[in-house]
Amino acid sequence: MDVFHHRDYRTFLREYYERKKENDYGFSYRSFARKARLRSPNYLKLVIEGSRNLTSEMASRFAEACDLKGEAADYFCELVAFNQARSSAERSRCYRRLSKFKRY
Repeated sequence: MDVFHHRDYRTFLREYYERKKENDYGFSYRSFARKARLRSPNYLKLVIEGSRNLTSEMASRFAEACDLKGEAADYFCELVAFNQARSSAERSRCYRRLSKFKRY
């Protein structure tokens, strides 16, 4: 699954979870939580539903748990910042950073 085809990190996480669950019998919210070093086994579910946001540190851990590396991991973290931006100025800055990715 290509993170660069997404404009919303929650949609990416939802699709990642669904695909992983479909192809890996042992995959669950709990196994994702272990991989991302989370205390709460349902934190991914809460993020996908929009009940929780990700800090920059958590975005990095989620990228790692989704097996994203290098530019893909950086893009995911920027996408989190873009989707969670509180002001239009911050959103514009984040968009400019996103648009610099070659595969965007």
